[in-house]
Amino acid sequence: MRKLLSIFAASAMAISSPLAVVACKKNSNENAEFDFEAQRNKFVSTVTQIFQTQFKSFFEPLRFVSQEESPFDKKMTTVFLRENANEISQGQGLIYDFVKSEITKVIHWSDVLEQINEEIMKNVNFRSMLIDGKNPLSEGFLTNTLELTDGDNEIATINVGFSSQIVLLNNNKDKEYVTIKYETQINLISGIEIAEEFNRINEDYLNLFKNEKQANEFKIESNKGDYKTAGDIIISEKGEIMTTVKNLIKNIELSNNHYSIDVDSTLMSYDENYLAIGSTVFNSVKYAWGSTPAMIPEVAEFGQNVMSAFGGNRKAKEAVVKTLSENEENPVVSRNESEEIKNQVSEFDNMSVAINVFGVEENLQDNRLFTNKIRKEQPNFAINYEEDQKLISLFGIEIQNSKIRYKEEIYELSKPFLLVRQNTEDTGTQALYTRFLSDALDYQIKFAGFSSDSSQSVNSNSLFYFNKPDSLKLDSLYNFVLGYKYFNDDFWDAASIQTKAYQEDLEFTSQFCGASLGNLKPASYLYFDKNERLYFSNRIFTPNDNVFKAQIVTSFFSFQMDWKLTASLALGNKAGTPGIVSDSASHFVFKK
Repeated sequence: MRKLLSIFAASAMAISSPLAVVACKKNSNENAEFDFEAQRNKFVSTVTQIFQTQFKSFFEPLRFVSQEESPFDKKMTTVFLRENANEISQGQGLIYDFVKSEITKVIHWSDVLEQINEEIMKNVNFRSMLIDGKNPLSEGFLTNTLELTDGDNEIATINVGFSSQIVLLNNNKDKEYVTIKYETQINLISGIEIAEEFNRINEDYLNLFKNEKQANEFKIESNKGDYKTAGDIIISEKGEIMTTVKNLIKNIELSNNHYSIDVDSTLMSYDENYLAIGSTVFNSVKYAWGSTPAMIPEVAEFGQNVMSAFGGNRKAKEAVVKTLSENEENPVVSRNESEEIKNQVSEFDNMSVAINVFGVEENLQDNRLFTNKIRKEQPNFAINYEEDQKLISLFGIEIQNSKIRYKEEIYELSKPFLLVRQNTEDTGTQALYTRFLSDALDYQIKFAGFSSDSSQSVNSNSLFYFNKPDSLKLDSLYNFVLGYKYFNDDFWDAASIQTKAYQEDLEFTSQFCGASLGNLKPASYLYFDKNERLYFSNRIFTPNDNVFKAQIVTSFFSFQMDWKLTASLALGNKAGTPGIVSDSASHFVFKK
């Protein structure tokens, strides 16, 4: 109910005609809302990465610094900080202002703005989100946290936190503000020798993962296409990666028993912005449900096989999978991967042009922030085509919360960045891709209400019968155009247990897409009538508007990725023909 209330509240108009609009707004760009939201998320994540990376470069050298060698005023000593700890932590007063000024002087804000200018303001995809061409961080930054913690007399620990506001235009051309933050710890140390030992330990800790062996050592074997599932396997507390990381940390040499390293609280995290998948394009398929004499023979045969496969013919299904899994271009599949990828893949056995190490490399090269981070923090990382034939994804992982104990006090170590390969469990990516096509096709057949007894005589109109989500079981929702994104997950959650079983192995994802001018685009809107006929569109439609053809698109990699770069399966009856909303315009039906 809460979801529905928010959907109705989002509607800016009340229409009494048979087709009213819920949670949507007319836009001449057919897929503007979806494309804008994707670009907006990328805009925000890019600015956030730049802000945090730059601030890290300012403050990491101060994690353990002697007061004699610090960039601060000579007055700012450990004794001075301890004596004025209360006033500093209150966040006001002359002493607080002095300490704040000393700390913030290491921030070169112009460097942040300059990188934003290069990565954001010169990117044509982001221009529509800029306000009067201004830098999205033009409002500067704030010091949110400046606190001293109790500690050893030789060390003054300062916890500091900063924030800034990303200012951008949203899809309605209104200002949107997004808060971003960076937090760290400064340890000002009275003795040079103690500071040197802390820095040696911290440097050894960072270097554990930078040498040529460890930079290329970490990997998992998993066929999971969902990046969150694969990421969770990597960072699992009892997983192989975590065990190896902790064992490496324990081997750091310590000069005396005043020092010890605590790995019990060590954590790892992943970020989809530091991820390169092995697919580079979405390849559409040329076919029609069934066949007509005017078609190219191979296309006609494929269309007949698709229809027969949905009708329960296993040999037809195998023929469909075989055609789609071929690396060579054929009349049905136009392989849109780069010529470089095609040529490189052809030199290997059991490697799919749809998912491969060269796709990982190409996507990595297209992600400047990821490549820059690797260059700075993992300079010895290298892809080896021979050894990485089974590579399907590359994850950037941050190690967090490792602690060093000095006497009775605990201090945070830096946060190393390591790279983890995800390899397929199969003999190669060709075997994996073939398995994906087979499972995804079975999933779509079952999801659409087809089974081994769904012959043409039983289902002569080839209707796709879906389980109706509980969220759509309200009479008030009939004959309304609804925002698809509010219900996407509900469709797949409503699938039968038997349907979901086909998804368990690979954890692929699905969504409805509408075809416009021959191109599939994720649906923006859905509509269903009293006859339970279901329609999807990439744009708002009215009774006099065309209904778009729609398909289920199942992708190996998560839809959190750019779906246009993902190896996917889009088959089934392309429901909908040009015309107004009518029974003949849709083959999608809710089960009654």
